Amino acid sequence: MLGRLKMSTEEALQEYDRFAHKIFSTSNRKIALSDRFKASTLQEAIEDLVARRGKGQLMSEPKEIASDCKTFVCAMPTRDLADPRRFRSYEVEGDRFKSCKIWEAARATSAAPTFFKAITIQDEAGIAEDFVDAAMGYNNPVEWLISEAGSAFNRSRKLGCVVSIGTGTKPKSMERSLSGAKNIARVLKLMKDITTDCERSHRAMEKLLQDFPGTYFRFNVPSAAEEVGLDEWKKLGSLKEMTSEYLEKAEQAEKVAEIGDMLATKAGKGLNVGHICYPSKAQVVASLRRAQPRGLSSPFFTGRGRVLQQMRQYFGSRNDHQTRAREFLVYGMGGSGKTQVALKFTEEMEEEDRFDLVFWIDATNEVTIKQSYKSVASTVFPDDPGDGKSMPRVLDWLSETVEDWLMVFDNCGAEPLTSSLPSRRKGNILYTSRYDLRARFTSDAVANINEMELDDAILLLLKTSSGWDSPEILGGHEAAKSVAVALGRLPLALDQAGAYMREKQCSFEDYFRLYWKQKDTILQNPLVKGAVAENLAVYATFDISFEALEERFKEQRHSQDGLAARGALQILSMICYYHNHNVLRETVGRAARTRHKTDRGIHYPLGNGDFSLEHLVEMEEGVWNPTNFDLGRDLLASYSLIKMDTHGEYISMHILLHSWARSKMEQLSKSTTGGSARALLFDSIPFSRAQKDFIYRRKLAPHVDACEEYVKLKNPDDLLESEYDGRLAVLKKEAGMFDAAEAHLESAIAKRREVYGADTVPIISAIEGLADVYEAQGRYADAADKLYEAIERRGGLPKDDQRNLTKLIRDKEDLAGVLILLDQREAATQLLEEVVTAREKMYGPNSMDSWGLIASRESLQRTRSRQSDRYLDKEDLEASIEILGHAERLCGSDSTAAMSARRSVALALAQAGRYREAEKLYMEIYEHFKELRGESDPYSYAIVHCLAGVLQDQGRHLEAETLFRSYFVFKYQTLGKRHFDTLGALIGLAMSFTHQGRFMESELLMQKVHDYLEAQFGSTHVLVEEAKSFLNQAARAHGMCQELLRRKCTEAALAASRAALGDLMPPDIDMIMAIMPQTFSGELPEWDFLTPRDIQRIQESIPDPVLFCSQLQEPLTEELEMEILEKWLKSKAEQLKLNDPETT
Repeated sequence: MLGRLKMSTEEALQEYDRFAHKIFSTSNRKIALSDRFKASTLQEAIEDLVARRGKGQLMSEPKEIASDCKTFVCAMPTRDLADPRRFRSYEVEGDRFKSCKIWEAARATSAAPTFFKAITIQDEAGIAEDFVDAAMGYNNPVEWLISEAGSAFNRSRKLGCVVSIGTGTKPKSMERSLSGAKNIARVLKLMKDITTDCERSHRAMEKLLQDFPGTYFRFNVPSAAEEVGLDEWKKLGSLKEMTSEYLEKAEQAEKVAEIGDMLATKAGKGLNVGHICYPSKAQVVASLRRAQPRGLSSPFFTGRGRVLQQMRQYFGSRNDHQTRAREFLVYGMGGSGKTQVALKFTEEMEEEDRFDLVFWIDATNEVTIKQSYKSVASTVFPDDPGDGKSMPRVLDWLSETVEDWLMVFDNCGAEPLTSSLPSRRKGNILYTSRYDLRARFTSDAVANINEMELDDAILLLLKTSSGWDSPEILGGHEAAKSVAVALGRLPLALDQAGAYMREKQCSFEDYFRLYWKQKDTILQNPLVKGAVAENLAVYATFDISFEALEERFKEQRHSQDGLAARGALQILSMICYYHNHNVLRETVGRAARTRHKTDRGIHYPLGNGDFSLEHLVEMEEGVWNPTNFDLGRDLLASYSLIKMDTHGEYISMHILLHSWARSKMEQLSKSTTGGSARALLFDSIPFSRAQKDFIYRRKLAPHVDACEEYVKLKNPDDLLESEYDGRLAVLKKEAGMFDAAEAHLESAIAKRREVYGADTVPIISAIEGLADVYEAQGRYADAADKLYEAIERRGGLPKDDQRNLTKLIRDKEDLAGVLILLDQREAATQLLEEVVTAREKMYGPNSMDSWGLIASRESLQRTRSRQSDRYLDKEDLEASIEILGHAERLCGSDSTAAMSARRSVALALAQAGRYREAEKLYMEIYEHFKELRGESDPYSYAIVHCLAGVLQDQGRHLEAETLFRSYFVFKYQTLGKRHFDTLGALIGLAMSFTHQGRFMESELLMQKVHDYLEAQFGSTHVLVEEAKSFLNQAARAHGMCQELLRRKCTEAALAASRAALGDLMPPDIDMIMAIMPQTFSGELPEWDFLTPRDIQRIQESIPDPVLFCSQLQEPLTEELEMEILEKWLKSKAEQLKLNDPETT
């Protein structure tokens, strides 16, 4: 109404009142649950309004009345609820719904499930789709708004503000008075995300624009959505009153006035479209599950029609006999455009919706392959931890998913990629390579591309040099033909030549002469000895552009063009020492902030003279000024020396240009630029453990690896190098490269000792980092040794240093945690007593305003109870409740301190046998951490583990298994199979198996757990003894009549769940089928706990699921027990080939 029909807000509200009365009236109701109101009435009302307004029938505005106000609405296709469609009032290239009518768009975005039936709309190709209201997943479409802005506007376009208007919040609380049924429902949906919270998108926007105050405004009337339903048209008056009261409040009135001033004066806050579109675009792409970043094909892409057609045919629709993966190879010389062909093909396939998913793997080397898989994992699994297990996780998922996917392995080497490839049982794989790998493929699955056809080469040159793209004029351009032939018809060289001519307004004749002169010079260069002719053409065109940049800088040194040329040369001298793909703009900004805080530019400048990188990291009033970088980046792109993503956040360089640029730097006696590039890169690595810093370090890994390979020069200052060792240790520890992290920290310690010669804070910090690396590997004894050393050394520092005292207390607390894992509980208790005493001295004995003090008291209480081998009693419960009261009063009910105290109360309740109360409390804590940190945060999963234990205590083993399994997989993926937490999680899973009568599985798992624990901790560790005891129980149960025991255990587990869940209990047959022989078919990770023989034994020990389940449907009688027993004995006798009745 507002955007397309040009109605005022008053007119729109009047029309809505009229609509609501007619559409939601009793006379328009249907006798149905799926769609309660007649959609035809809504359609008639909209069509009538469109006719009265006289603004045309199509959603897309006619050109004669088109305005600056671009409007779109979202609707969700019923077949793909993850990918909303957009109906626009403006033109966008590739828009599938240009002919959509206004009433169709309005119906689609109003088709709320249970209110109106879906609407069918055809796209431009005649393909019909059914649509429902986008509130099914995008009730707050602000991220799609940002995505649209990024497509419709230039990223430098000034942006005043973003205004988001909600439909009212539904209050969320963690009240303890929820009914049992409600709480059970929350447990059942615990691991399934089925909600769409508008405020989540709001918080994401707040975070995105936190550096630009006064540019994001959100209006949302509290409780409106709860008090007034969509069909409650008679309450519209109440809704208007609530809205008026909300807007009259001072805070909202001030925001409205601020927005009005901004619109009237067009005054901005320094924000432009580019500031917000890239992050939002990344989130949008993640929701589409497409691996990023992936480049775009060149807008000047020309020719290669035969190869593209061959690929279309090969990857066309499958016939019934094609069940294996389809693999295709594109190979040819460097610079021939293999990557561009692959990009063009994937873009065409996406436009045609040929594949459900498209992934891109940079196959340059092992590091880039792993990094690409991490990018894929972060999109397929949004909460992926980004550790060393990302690749196997993705490979497992690809082998199991029913979706038809395409994976591109770009720039493959000569060696096979066997360990990096998905299963050959399904999917589609496209390879590009400079190497002739034809022997591995069938003849119809290979395309060799080298130089272009002459006409295509001339056309590409015309496009890139002047924008001409008409084939009819080819014959009249003999000069262009001469250049194309001289450049060997190689796309990369043609692209660079055309860009140079466009920038310099150079004729084909002049460029032809310039090229031969430059080529003669290059031939005299010893670096090109033995180079193939095609590479020489690329080197010559690069040198021509490089010299043009140098000339521009020298001649226009003080103008903006000169500054752009300087920035371009500096960027080239930097990125040639990183990986050639996806260099991050963010790296320069992060390095600038680090160097500003440490005054590093004064003591350790990034080079001297024109190639100094200091110009790229300039700060203004404490904020990085990206002007020099952005000007240089855009100029390099205009010369086709680099490619960048839509928003300029990632830049890439062809590998031939990349290697030649590095040679050029060294040849020009600018080898020190390698050291500057290294320093800038390492300065950007953060120490912080915040999620955004973790994600950044993950992206940086290929560049660190490349830089360490290309640059051997280190800073002569050992202290600076030791700092870089510390930063690199953080990055490599997170990547699972523990040996490298350990080596960096040991190097840091050695360097710092050489400089300081005594115990200092930097030395102790590195020792603490080493302890952290050891603990991450499960090397608890080594971790304890380092923490003891750190504590001893900190004890020798000045006693009045408050910061050192805080660190000392934290080290003791960390050591206590490690000692508990080593079963040294008495020593752990003593340390925690010291911690509590120190914190009481620091904050006062009765103080409850310190989270550290609350946490240490809580830890001490738990450790004492474990040390005395007793359960928490009534006094412990009362003490925990008292601590909780203090924490909530002083720190807030949602504080970390309160949640930790609440967890202690839940533990005490469970040990007192008050399981349902404990379960309810754990659910409150889980929902808090899930909202605050996300489902896959370690805090959230720790509560999942606690909740599983409480369900187990109630005999609800079927439900407990689901949570134990989820917790185990998380720990396995993040910490590895031998880590203490992983093995502890496995014990819970094995216990769940036993209580369900799955004795063979439980015994095998517990045997492996026992062996690993014993090897790590020794035979006397309490966990080893517990594992041994449990193993003996499982073995005895397995040795008995397991069919009968299994039957009874399963009945007991079902009964417990049925009693707790009531009507919410799934059918018994579904519950049983979920835990039968399919258990190890892919739900758990691949590991070496179970050998193929182990799995065979498990499957042999389990009866036929259909037979067994059919028996379970009958009541358990003595006769049925005997029948099951006789069948089991008979099968075992046959299996063991026993023929003698007495022996049987």
